[in-house]
Amino acid sequence: MLFVFKNMKPYLLLDIDGVLVIVPSWQRPELLEDGFMAFQKKAAANLVRLLSLAAMQPVLVSSHRHHYTAEEWRLLFANREIYLPSIVLIETGAFPGIPSRKMEIETWANKNPGANFMLIDDDSSLQALHPALKSRWVQTLPLKGFDDEAFGKAMRLLDLA
Repeated sequence: MLFVFKNMKPYLLLDIDGVLVIVPSWQRPELLEDGFMAFQKKAAANLVRLLSLAAMQPVLVSSHRHHYTAEEWRLLFANREIYLPSIVLIETGAFPGIPSRKMEIETWANKNPGANFMLIDDDSSLQALHPALKSRWVQTLPLKGFDDEAFGKAMRLLDLA
């Protein structure tokens, strides 16, 4: 087991592109009636399965997070049959320019010392994370998303495999 959640609801730091939305860059993504991209069905089903096995607080780390409020995100997820009691948008403070995902995760971890979390993301900048943070990362492949292999790693991190 890589880490243990103790007496604290763990956080699930969650990206969207390359995790739930799997679309090659040359294709136009399918949009649902709410105007946001459709989630890949297998990835969404794996996320639902994961959340049913481990109560976690989703924290959206996607660059799309700035386009909607937390409540609007909760409804967007519900429109895709992922029912979340709540969702939090990562707050990493002010950065000059656009920060890398690595910087955002490190800043979040520093603001939440001792927090139990898992990160599901395809961002390659995360390869440079400190080993203690990197060990909590489920790396997805951009054109596969949160597939069965990534789900298996998440289960091993939770010691449920």
